Amino acid sequence: EGKQKMDMQKKILDYYENLTGDGKKEAGEKLRGGCRELLRQIVGDEKMAELKQMKESGLGQEELRAKVDEMLEHVTDEAKKQKIHEYGPACRKIYEDRHKRDNHEHSLDDYFRTHLSWLTDAQKDEIRKMKE
Repeated sequence: EGKQKMDMQKKILDYYENLTGDGKKEAGEKLRGGCRELLRQIVGDEKMAELKQMKESGLGQEELRAKVDEMLEHVTDEAKKQKIHEYGPACRKIYEDRHKRDNHEHSLDDYFRTHLSWLTDAQKDEIRKMKE
């Protein structure tokens, strides 16, 4: 059964990875919601409130991840430990994707395909030359 769950998670993550744009954003929000709910079941409402307060105070992604890891290390209940083992890697991946997306630099060509798609090819070439 554990292998079956892992295979299902892998398939879901594969589908998620192949999404783009708004579809990926929406799927990521829903998956992160599931991960948050799972974390709440594992660490409890009080610790979740503490994490929320830390996030709202502007704590960075790395510090929040370290705090979650610290909380999870103190879990002694075997069933909860099993959930951490089963779902932790997938949830971490989903949160890392969001962090990457929020912090990644867009290339000029990305902008040409989206926000600057109205430019002519000649105009795009001229801008490319200016960048060099």
